[in-house]
Formats: sequence, structure tokens, C-alpha cells
Amino acid sequence: MCEAVASALDQDRHLVVAAGTGTGKSMAYLAPLVTSGKKAVVATATKALQDQLVNKDLPQLARALGMPLNYAVLKGRSNYICRKKLADLAAVAGSEQGQLIAADSALEAGRIRKELEQLAAWAEQTPDGDEAGLDFKPSAQAWEAVSVSGRECPGAANCPSGSDCFAEQARNKAADVDVLVVNTHLYCLHAFTDAEVLPAHDAVVFDEAQTVEDIAAAAAGVSVTGGRFKAAARTVKAAVPRSRTADDLDAAGESLRSALRPYRDQRLAPVPDELVDLAVLCRGRLDAANAEVRDAPGDGTRRAMARRSLAALAEDLVQASNPETEDAVWVEGPERNPAWRTAPIDVSAPLQERLWTHTPAVLTSATIPANLVETLALTIYKGTVIAEVVVNASLHGCLEIGMDAWKQAPHGMFHSFAAGPTRHSDVNIGDFAWPYIAAHAPLKLAAHAVTVEVRADFYARLDANVWDVASFKENDINQAIWGDPNPGTKIIFDDHT
Repeated sequence: MCEAVASALDQDRHLVVAAGTGTGKSMAYLAPLVTSGKKAVVATATKALQDQLVNKDLPQLARALGMPLNYAVLKGRSNYICRKKLADLAAVAGSEQGQLIAADSALEAGRIRKELEQLAAWAEQTPDGDEAGLDFKPSAQAWEAVSVSGRECPGAANCPSGSDCFAEQARNKAADVDVLVVNTHLYCLHAFTDAEVLPAHDAVVFDEAQTVEDIAAAAAGVSVTGGRFKAAARTVKAAVPRSRTADDLDAAGESLRSALRPYRDQRLAPVPDELVDLAVLCRGRLDAANAEVRDAPGDGTRRAMARRSLAALAEDLVQASNPETEDAVWVEGPERNPAWRTAPIDVSAPLQERLWTHTPAVLTSATIPANLVETLALTIYKGTVIAEVVVNASLHGCLEIGMDAWKQAPHGMFHSFAAGPTRHSDVNIGDFAWPYIAAHAPLKLAAHAVTVEVRADFYARLDANVWDVASFKENDINQAIWGDPNPGTKIIFDDHT
């Protein structure tokens, strides 16, 4: 696997590789990454793997190589405490401060205020403002009061705390490292928006690659809740203390919650007229609030944050109520705050347009879906078909699929060509395992040849039988006979043999 990653990085091409849990696949991609001279991003689906990479694997690799490694973690903006929001909270007291926090009772408000005092003290000591560095877990309401999303933040240049912004400091540090660790959702936001969420880089590794499709769909979609209207109302009150429109936003959020509850766990195809009409009403209230904030005197940064929050919610509401034809629309979540969600049914086109044609990628996991290459439209990079699939690297087996032969292959062929560690993929022969083609139906290759090459220290030779592709079944490959090591053995399947 390490050699395959090094080769892919050297040739600027994509690689899909499966290796079992606990076999060291993170080292197998980190080692060639740090020695390639390229700036790279490693995207993971879970925080646990992020922590493992930064706190264990990369330091261990640095010691093994005897050289310092330049790496960092970058998280979404809402993971860092916002100095501007802290300053706003410190500048007001009593009932006016209560307007800036989400509390359903005086008792809850008192508890949140104590948390805010702890967070303010911590902000004076923390080197990076990352919530993960706290020695206690703040409530969602407390952290919301002192953090800001990327769609709400006006940017360092438009904020009086911009020069001391923790999120900006993390981003500046990220621009100088060779290996940047992020979560997959943040990377997909970078790919699907025109904003420069991440610094420029030469390659990306997706660990836990089986999650890329779902995370990409979520990043490309929207989620609208009544809670977002309440949060928007608080940003309006922060900008306009005696707002005339904030209560209307609150009421709109409650109306949306009530309207969504009957549709929980249902797909909306088409979107019910009731929700379309309510979306028009809610959009009118968002526009009215935006106009009020725009024309109000006072803190320009607060007003900018409020207007960005209102505009983002209005944009998402339009997408939810008038979705693209290729989007799925549904309602999910708890009864107290159901979410109206959309996501593209097929993420292959945006991924190919926004990512694969620009950046070579390594996708790895212990479980690679058989149709991953087709599902993610991974085969095209700079006009050349270059995807490679390596299976069962941990068993010393590398099965390379010559993708050049697939450029003209029939659409959907990959569905009948399952390569990888499926339940059929390992036939034990002595102390070895043969990663073989699990063809659940006859291969329909027409005149298109597919080359399968057995590489590395994994060898086999076939008997002299000639197989008709039209009747090729998974058991045929089991007739492979082990012989003398013969690197580079090729098995050719076309319309004759």
C-alpha cells in the first residue's frame, strides 16, 4: 500500500486502496505523503481518527524518520471561541445579555452565565481557542453564545477582533504546514463552495473513504430548522437591541417546527403546498429583519454577522422549498426540532467537477464499496483515466485494474464487477489469500479489455484453460494454481478469453 500511494503521488493520479483495521494503513499513506514534497490534506470522518493522526501517528512517524514534520489540524470556524462574541457579552449585562443566549428559563440562563464566565476565563489562557482544549464540556447554548459559523462570520478584515481571531490563526498556521488534518465535511465544504475554506494543496487523502458519498451529499445539501430561526432572532437582537422583527422570526421558527412534525421521517416528493406557503411567509420575515438590521445604527460587525446569518437561512429556505430536480427532500430529527433537509441524490458530478479534475486523491478504508469508483465518478483527472484499485493490501495482495480499458466501457459495468474485500473476495490457499474478481453476474465487456495485474510479493499463475467471458463466473478464477514467483503476471479478459 505504501508503494502504491507513493506511485500515485509521484504520477499525480487517484488511488483507491483497502487495508484491514489495525494493519497500519495510516502509516502507509502518511510516510509517502511526508516524503513526497507535496502539500497534502488528510480528511477523516471521525474525530477519533483525527486525534490518532495528530497525537500518535505523525509524531511516531517523525521519530521513525528522524526528521521534524510540519503538520496541523484545522477545524470548522465554530470549533473556535470567538473573541468578538465574548466582547459583546462582556459589554452588556442583565436582560440585555439574556437576549444573546438561548435559555428557556431564568434557572437555565443562570447556569449558562456561569459557563460563559468559565469560557471567558479560559479564552485568556488558551493558545488556540479550540473547544477540544477545554477541561469541561460546555452546553450547546453556552458554546453557541461564544462561537460563530463560517456563514455568519464577516471575516477578519471586517471584525475588530480579526487580528486576534483564533480561527484565523489556525487557518494561517494551516497554510504553512505540509500535512493538514481536517474532517471530511470541512473538505467537502471547501470543494463545493467558492470560499477558500482550506489552503492550497497538491493532494488529498480520504481515510474512512466509505463515508465520502454520504458526507459529500450532506455538505452539498441544506438543513432548515425552527432552531435556526431562533438563533437568527438572537443575532438580530444583538445588532438591534429593540428590534421590531426579532419576535417575528421567533414565531416563524415555532410555526416551522409545528408544520414539519407531521412529516418526520418522510421523503417530501413533491414538497407539500403547506410547507411551500410557509417558506414564503418565513422568507418575508427574514427579508424584513435583514432590512431592519441594514438600516439600524450601531455596531457594524454585529450588523454584518446578523445579515450574513439571515441571508444564509433565507438561501437554504429557498433550496428546501424549491429543490433541484436531482435533490432528495425529507424531514428528520427529534419532534422538538425537526429538520427540513435536502441533499443531491448523486454527488458524482459535483465531485468530478469540483474535486477530482483538480486534485489527485487517495481513498482508503478497511471496507471499500465495490462500486466506489463509479459512485464518486473518480475515474477522470486532467482528462486521463487513472483510477487504480488495490485490494487487501494487508494480505500482501495488490490487484491493479488497468482503467485505460474502461474509458469506453459500458455505463454501469462496475456494478457487475465487484473488486475488493467483499464476503466473496478471499479464497484461502494455504497461508495465502487470493483477492479475486467476485463477478456476481457474467462480465459484459463487449470488446473492451480489462487487465488485472498481480503485483508486489503476491504471485500466481493460471492453468492453460481459456475461459469464455460470456460464461465467466467467480469460481473460474479459483482454478488459479500457485507456482513459482512471477512478478508482473497478467490476466487478460476480453471478448474472447
